[in-house]
Amino acid sequence: MTAAAPLDDALAAWLDAPPSACLLHAGRPHPRWSNRSLLGTPDAAWVVTPDGRSAWLGDAPRPVDFTHDPFADLDALLAHDPDASWIGYLGYDLGRRIESLTSVARDDRRWPLALLQRCPRVDAFPATERPIPTPNPSLSLGPVRSCTTPSDYQQAVAHVVDRLHAGDAFEVNLATRLTAEFRGRPRDLFLALLRRSPAWFAAYLPLPALPNDPPDRRRAIASVSPELFLELTPEGTVTTRPIKGTRRAGSAAAAAHPHADLADSPKDRAELAMVVDMLRNDLGRVAAFGSVRVDQPRTIEHHPGIDHAVATVAAKLRRDATPGDLLRATLPGGSITGAPKVQAMHMIERLEPVRRGPYCGAIGWLRGRSMHLSIAIRTACITTDALGADGDAPPTGVADFHVGSGIVADSIPRAEWRETLHKAKPFRDAARAHRRL
Repeated sequence: MTAAAPLDDALAAWLDAPPSACLLHAGRPHPRWSNRSLLGTPDAAWVVTPDGRSAWLGDAPRPVDFTHDPFADLDALLAHDPDASWIGYLGYDLGRRIESLTSVARDDRRWPLALLQRCPRVDAFPATERPIPTPNPSLSLGPVRSCTTPSDYQQAVAHVVDRLHAGDAFEVNLATRLTAEFRGRPRDLFLALLRRSPAWFAAYLPLPALPNDPPDRRRAIASVSPELFLELTPEGTVTTRPIKGTRRAGSAAAAAHPHADLADSPKDRAELAMVVDMLRNDLGRVAAFGSVRVDQPRTIEHHPGIDHAVATVAAKLRRDATPGDLLRATLPGGSITGAPKVQAMHMIERLEPVRRGPYCGAIGWLRGRSMHLSIAIRTACITTDALGADGDAPPTGVADFHVGSGIVADSIPRAEWRETLHKAKPFRDAARAHRRL
C-alpha cells in the first residue's frame, strides 16, 4: 500500500501490526470527540454465542466463571483485571438478552451477540489529518444488492406510519441490509470506506475463529461511524450523542442556506426530541439522582458527504452501578431502535427480514469502569473463508452493510428510502470503485 504523504502514526502502526490487531481510528480529528486512535493486539476473547452463552477463546486460562448472563459476565471480567483493555463489539441482538422478542427475522449470518478481545497492551496515537492509503488492488466487490426491494422497504415504512397513527409507538428505526460479494483482505475494505468517509469513530475488528463457525471461516468488522453511543470516564461521567436527522451535503438548498432544510424540518426535530427523552430515561435508571442533563441541544454537524442533527446528553453514574448495569439500561441505543424502545424493537423484528447482528450495536473500548463506544452504523460486516498464512483473503466472501431511517408519523416512504441511499454512499462508492468480480 502506498500514500502520497506520510501516514498518521496509528494507520502506519496498524499496517505493520499482525493481522489480528484491532484499530479504533480517529479518522477525522476533533478536539473533543475524536482526538486519539487506539491499536491493540489481543491474546484472548470473550464471546456471547448466538444462543446467548458466554465462551472464552484463546490459550490463556479463563479468568472468571461464567453465569451466562452477559452483563454479569462482562462485569466480572472488567473487575477481575481493571487494567486490562477490551476492544470489540456488543451487537444489536444482545438486546434479546434484555427484552423478550419473538424470533421472526432470519439469523442467516449467525454473528455472535457480542465479542470483546482482551488486549494486554493498547497504544494510543494523537489524531492527525493525513492521507489514507489506497487499498490493495486485489480488493474486489460485486454489485450491491438489498435484502428488500425499494418497493418493499417503502411499503414497510407505510405500514409503520399506519401503526404510529394508531398509537402503537412514536418512532421506529427501519433498516435494510445491503450485500456485495467480496474478494481481498478485509482491512482493504476498511481503507476503502475510510477514504470515502473519514469518520470520528472508525474501527477495524478482525475476529478470531469462532466455535460455531466452519474451521475455514473468518469474520471482520469495518466501521466508519459518526455517532457516539457511550463515553464513561473513570470519574463516572456518562455522555451520549444521539444522531437523528440526515441530509446529503452539497445540495442546492444547502448551498444557498447551509443546513436549512435539516435545521428547520419539524419531522427531524421531532425525531431527535423523542430520542433525547428516551435516552434521558435510559440513563436515569443508573444515574445519580438529578444528574441527567442535556449538555447541548439539537445542533447540525457536517460529516463527509452528509449532515446530521445531534444532541449531547450526560449524567453521573451511581456509585453502586456497574458498566454492565449501564449497558443493560441503554442497549440497544435509542437512536437506532425507536420509541418506546421495546415496542419499536418488536416492530423491527417483524418488518426486517434478517437480523442486524453487529449493526446498530456498539463498537469500542472498555477498561475497568471506563468505556468509549460508538453506535455501529456505516458498518460493514465481512465473512470470508480462512485467511492464508501471509494474511491474504480467500477467493470469495460477502460484505454486508445495513442502512436505516427513523420513521415518524409524517414520514414519506420515498424520502425515507432516499435517506438510506445517502447513508449507503461510502459502501456503494467503494463497490463501484473496486468492481472486478
